[in-house]
Amino acid sequence: MYSEGIFEINGAPLFCKIRGEGKPILLIHGAAVDADFFDETAEILAKNHKVITYDRRGYSRSSGEIRNGFLEDSADDAAEIIRRFSPEEPVTVIGCSAGALIAMCLASKYPELVSLAIIHEPPTMAFLPENHEAFEIADKINAFVAAGKIGRGATKFLLLMDNGDENAKPKSEEVMLREEENMRFFIKNEFAGTFTKELPPKIPKSVKAVFCAGDAHREDFIYKTTQMLAENSSFPFIRIAGKHNCAYDLPMEFALAVEGIISIM
Repeated sequence: MYSEGIFEINGAPLFCKIRGEGKPILLIHGAAVDADFFDETAEILAKNHKVITYDRRGYSRSSGEIRNGFLEDSADDAAEIIRRFSPEEPVTVIGCSAGALIAMCLASKYPELVSLAIIHEPPTMAFLPENHEAFEIADKINAFVAAGKIGRGATKFLLLMDNGDENAKPKSEEVMLREEENMRFFIKNEFAGTFTKELPPKIPKSVKAVFCAGDAHREDFIYKTTQMLAENSSFPFIRIAGKHNCAYDLPMEFALAVEGIISIM
């Protein structure tokens, strides 16, 4: 089964894709990208599951403004999508990067909707030493946003993240243009609520959860802080293939890791 369309979710038109049948999985993307980030991963997982992907509020084919804060609005949207497309049972939610923070907030606010949370490399700076360069970069980005220099903030943001896998497939010009606009939306509306010293919402013990990070970039701060967040939360930490964008760069490896986690949890 495959369907896609624009659906009214909490007052915002959101673009959603639904593939396959079986136990439901909701995939939540991070900054700049959109539902297409998960296309190949979703196709693999849809052989055994109903897989739901969507463009988050303000991204690509979706619209809508942030009203009550980035995490709150994003978690509320995800909850309504689950109610719309999986009304009879909770889902496995998989969040990548900023989408991982959303998945954590979703599990915190709506634990009855989440059977398993797979949290892939949530960007948090809560465990970094005070002199880490990430703080200086984040301060400069926030200053650019305050001055209305969104493009300069977006350029500076690239210094915080790794470059992905060199073997990843290239993106089309259309996708790159979409992602350029998405990056501007992220920097303006979501960056300050994503890269912060504050700990993300806690996942309740009633929800099964796993934190994971890419084995190919163990020296990057986002790998280390994901591991520390797992330890602080008393949930398992699992190394998987690739780097920060594993779900796009290595879709087969990412899907296999997801299936393995589901099978043992």
